Amino acid sequence: MVTTLYSGYSVYHQYKTGGINNVNGLDVADTTAGVVGLAGTALVTFGLVSNPVGWGIGAAVIIYGGIRLVEGLNNIE
Repeated sequence: MVTTLYSGYSVYHQYKTGGINNVNGLDVADTTAGVVGLAGTALVTFGLVSNPVGWGIGAAVIIYGGIRLVEGLNNIE
């Protein structure tokens, strides 16, 4: 949740300082993945979707997060 808030704030700040052309697409993707993960958890918690659907959403978010982590580690200078 913290990383979702951080990337969401980054998108907001980028947009506020330079408009839509200043927004980093990866920050948008990070925010979207975080929101989807949180929404999937909420939907399962409230019984609006079944557990396998929640597992699929969770697995997709974890895979995306892992890819971004590896990509970030590879870009450390």
